[in-house]
Amino acid sequence: MALLQGEQAVQNNAPAQNGGGSSNSRGFKKSDRLINFNIPVENEDGTKGHMQLAVGGLHLDNPAHQKLIAWLDKNPDNLSKMLHAMADSCTYVDLTKPKERTFGFMD
Repeated sequence: MALLQGEQAVQNNAPAQNGGGSSNSRGFKKSDRLINFNIPVENEDGTKGHMQLAVGGLHLDNPAHQKLIAWLDKNPDNLSKMLHAMADSCTYVDLTKPKERTFGFMD
C-alpha cells in the first residue's frame, strides 16, 4: 500500500504551473488543478496518513472546469460540498471482467 506523506503529498496537491495546460506529442495535457481522492490510513507505527485513490484533473480551457476551478479557488472547503453531491453518482467498476451486453431489439 503506497502512502503519500509530507513533501510528496504537498507537491501532488499543488496546482500545475504551466499557464493553461500544455500538451506533449502524445496529446497528454497537463492539468491546471488536481482533485486528489485520499483514503485515511493508520501506519504500522501508529501514525496517521493517507493513500491516494485517484486524481481528477481540471483544465482552464474547458468552460465547465473553469467554473469548478473558480468555485474551489474561492473557497477550497467547497470540495466537501462537491463530494457530497457526487456520492450518489459514483460507481465502483471491476474492469477485469468482460462486460456482457444484450440488445433489447434482438430476438
